[in-house]
Parts: sequence; structure tokens; C-alpha cells
Amino acid sequence: MGQAVNPWGRCEGNAGLPVAPVLACPDDWVGYRDVCYYFSREEGSWEWSQQQCSSGGASLAVLKRDWEKEFLLRLKGNIDYWLGLRRQGERLQWVDGSSFNDTFLVRGQAVCVYLNEHAVASSSCSQHRPYICSKPQALISSLSSIHYVKIATLN
Repeated sequence: MGQAVNPWGRCEGNAGLPVAPVLACPDDWVGYRDVCYYFSREEGSWEWSQQQCSSGGASLAVLKRDWEKEFLLRLKGNIDYWLGLRRQGERLQWVDGSSFNDTFLVRGQAVCVYLNEHAVASSSCSQHRPYICSKPQALISSLSSIHYVKIATLN
């Protein structure tokens, strides 16, 4: 007899069935192009926001590819969010230690960087704002974490 599949598409029975790992993001995160993003509802300083991201195995969002800024601008609405970029002396540096490569214009000369309604700007790090975390998508192979498309089994 074939594998039972319930109406909601979750795999049931035959726990020994091999499952191919898939790239996925945690609940409440948005996955796009192998990166997971989290848009917070709570607000805090830049440092506090980075600590919140770190506690979830992520960092404040690091935008190294051209499409990332435009993607986040479309998702964020009219709220300003902290990003993982800050001024170290005269240079901007990402929280992962890499240098900012001038992928986009950062308005202002303040220390900490945020995504505003239309662009990227800087302000005092002590201002309270929500934040965006990012981390790579992770491989998940647990049956309880994967949803399957309902398919008919042939006997």
C-alpha cells in the first residue's frame, strides 16, 4: 500500500521514508534567493537590535547584492528599519566585518544606517526603530518541518 497523505498535505506514516533536505526559513521569516529575512515589530537602538538578531542566529541585515535593497524596500512598507551597516571612522562597515562597497547611496554622515521609505540613511544609533535580521536559509530534513504537495499514490 502507498504512503498516506492527509488533506493538509503533511506527510504521514512510514517514518523511515528518506526525506530530501530542503532550504527553508524559520516561521515568521521571509525567504528569498537563499536568504532569510526577519522584520521585527519591536523597536530598539541599533546595538540592541543587533543583539536581538544574534540571539536568533542572524545579524542585522547585510545587503551585498544589488537586488536586496529593492526587495526589502518593497516588503517593508512605510516603516524605517535598522540595517547591519555602521560607520567605523570614515568608512561604512557591515556587521559581518566586510567593507561597504558603495552598492547604493547612504544619506547622511551619522554612525548607524537604516532603510527609510525610499532609500538608505544614517542616524544616531540610540534612536529606537524596528530592525531587519538576515541569515542564510538552512537545510531542513525533519518530516515535521516539511510540507508536501498532495499527490495520489499508485498501487
